[in-house]
Amino acid sequence: MYVMLCLMIGLMYIGLGDEYDYSAINSRTSMLFYIAAFLVFMSVAVLPFFMMERPTFLRERTNGAYGVGAWVLANFLCSLPGLALISILSTVCVVPLAGLNGFGVFFAALLCSLIAAEGFMNLIGQSVVVVSSSTSSSLTLT
Repeated sequence: MYVMLCLMIGLMYIGLGDEYDYSAINSRTSMLFYIAAFLVFMSVAVLPFFMMERPTFLRERTNGAYGVGAWVLANFLCSLPGLALISILSTVCVVPLAGLNGFGVFFAALLCSLIAAEGFMNLIGQSVVVVSSSTSSSLTLT
């Protein structure tokens, strides 16, 4: 899905890097924002996985298998190859087709955006679970 969208956007803006007028700059900015925004918003898909992993994590943490820091670090390191793959494929599809320069800059910016978005979604997932569990426990007490 990521690759098809980026390929479609790259084809829509084919040869855009050759033009330097105000319209081309505006089109380039909107293209870059749309790609980054779409890929970042797709990181909402992390939420169900986090909620499915949470009971296993709590059980293993209670048993002393590992701590919170080790789990967060392992989760981060395991997600890096997937995020890098999404970023590199998206960059390969968009930058050459649109005629943009700065392949590495676009890749790095997209990768950092996806890392930040996934981390934020993990934080939101934890907050949702904590809020829903505290709400359900307060409802059962009354």
